[in-house]
Amino acid sequence: MTLKNQIRLAGLGLSLAMLLFVSCATTQTSEDEPRKNLSKHDKAMLHLQVANAAIMEGDIAAAFQNLKAAEELDSNIPEIFHSRAVAYSLKKELPAAIAAARKALEIRPSFTKAANTLGKLLMDNGSLNEAEKYLLQASADETNNEAFKADTNLGILYYRKSEYKKAEKFLNRAILQGKLGSCVAHYYRGHLALKDGKFQNAITDYEKATQKVCANFGEAHLALGIAYERNHELEKARKKFLSIDQTFPKSKVAEQALIRLKAIP
Repeated sequence: MTLKNQIRLAGLGLSLAMLLFVSCATTQTSEDEPRKNLSKHDKAMLHLQVANAAIMEGDIAAAFQNLKAAEELDSNIPEIFHSRAVAYSLKKELPAAIAAARKALEIRPSFTKAANTLGKLLMDNGSLNEAEKYLLQASADETNNEAFKADTNLGILYYRKSEYKKAEKFLNRAILQGKLGSCVAHYYRGHLALKDGKFQNAITDYEKATQKVCANFGEAHLALGIAYERNHELEKARKKFLSIDQTFPKSKVAEQALIRLKAIP
């Protein structure tokens, strides 16, 4: 799964536990009997968990199948529509994803994860002003232990609106809370530093955006090379651009890295 897809999925709290249910479902034992007495709601939740596991495995068709089954059993579970929004977003079907996220919030207006997801989808669709409303809702929820994701999205939103002070505020908050999951926040904060000519600060942020779980963030590696170049650390820039070509062969970031490499004197 690509880093971008990992970022889109971040915060869903999807469980793989129901794969055990799938593997055991065809085995007829006395343990199967209680399942026959499950309520429609409980059966719907089982389908939802299987669907979430399918999303994590990249089996979107199975996810949609189980989400449909879950909805038929109980259409008042907002998580069904939230997961459907994520599945549609992975298929790059933004209008359908947005509609599903709206449905999740219609059922439960205080559903923080759905608010963050809807805000991100609206932002990706270019509806920045409407996106802001939902992202602020997710960020302000004191019970949300993953508020750093909404803060990251707000930082990106304000960056795109050229409201750089607000962008820095929310990116700082995201980094403080998110720690290892803050690679995207570091990446955009690096952009702010680069824009202001604070090249060493940009380098520090881009380096953090490429470490550990963020190691496959190709765009951040490219940005780091550019920051080295702008800071007149040409040998480091040269090595970084070469490593990008080796690590991400035949990719857009590799093409851009090679172009910049050739331009280094």
